[in-house]
Amino acid sequence: MSDSGLTVSGVSVDFAGQRAVDGVSLGVAPGRVVGLVGESGSGKTTLARAIIGQVPLAAGSVLLDGVAVAGRRSRTAAQRRAVQLIQQDPFASLNPQLTVGAVLEELLRVHRLAGDANGRRARCRQLVEMVGLESDTLLRYPREFSGGQRQRIAIARALAVEPRVLIADEPTSSLDVSVQKTVLDLFAVLATHASSDRPVTAPGGTSDLNPRTPIATLFISHDLSVINAICDEVIVLRAGVVVERASVERFFTHPQHPYSRALLEAVPRLQIGSEIP
Repeated sequence: MSDSGLTVSGVSVDFAGQRAVDGVSLGVAPGRVVGLVGESGSGKTTLARAIIGQVPLAAGSVLLDGVAVAGRRSRTAAQRRAVQLIQQDPFASLNPQLTVGAVLEELLRVHRLAGDANGRRARCRQLVEMVGLESDTLLRYPREFSGGQRQRIAIARALAVEPRVLIADEPTSSLDVSVQKTVLDLFAVLATHASSDRPVTAPGGTSDLNPRTPIATLFISHDLSVINAICDEVIVLRAGVVVERASVERFFTHPQHPYSRALLEAVPRLQIGSEIP
């Protein structure tokens, strides 16, 4: 694995004397999207929480650009900014008592980004527009938005601090199909922009996504159609252990592990036939 980007090396996590994640190693390079799949209880979210320091490591290490990332309490502000988690429930990451604008401005102020108050307000407008929302979003409260809109606000919040790594934990699982597409389009834009020198257009029409460096994305999902649409590589986790890693193309055409094949065989397939009027 390259030293650039996110490197997880031999990470284990224990809960109540039992091993929930066992010796997991993976790497996510800048400009790449790596999918982490497995059934419920396989350890996906636990691994994500370990990477961002929410749970302690029993063994192993997490490195960013080859430098070990400290535990949650001892992480520097720069380390906290560098790795951002987008949660399954966007409401959990948004203060319901603050407007969207206040949430974003506070982040920018604390991390000393975007200059003075005028610069912060301009950056907030840019952030909501890049995720396909109107600028008046900034004046409203999280409770006033749909689930899909709140998820886009959560993505804007994560991008506000100019991260080098995004960890998206089931970001589309609670959304309906049409809203899923909008959110996935946004991730696709981020990945395309991160891996190319030319600007691309976000769902809201904004062409400047403005990542200072390419973003490495770990995309956690149980939905294999989403993984197929967004990812470059797939890592399969079973009972806290990596059982397969492959390019997305190879995973979906020639899975090697029986568990991987079982996951693919469990995907519902639409049957179109004469019985449908």
